[in-house]
Amino acid sequence: MTQDQRLLHYLAENKQIDPLTSWKELGIYRLSSCVHRLRKEGWGIKTGRKEIINSHGEKCVVALYNFSYPPFLDALNGCKYDDIKGVIDFNSVTVLLKALKHRERKS
Repeated sequence: MTQDQRLLHYLAENKQIDPLTSWKELGIYRLSSCVHRLRKEGWGIKTGRKEIINSHGEKCVVALYNFSYPPFLDALNGCKYDDIKGVIDFNSVTVLLKALKHRERKS
């Protein structure tokens, strides 16, 4: 499984992720790079901000990425990944999103 696939599956189940969680749970160091690639494929990932306290006791702000299904999958919104993993194949959806984006560019 690629980093992008791991991230997509994680977001489908948990709806959001920050860089530290990405590193600890998914082994993804450059989270923003994965998010960028998934956005280019058409996945709805929005960037928010999360305030944290670093190891020196200072307030810091990090990215908090929030997931939303593509418009044609809105009916799945609110579902847990376990509920849909046997029904929906994220790789197939990714291929479909690429095809739709290609079709839009031609129009």
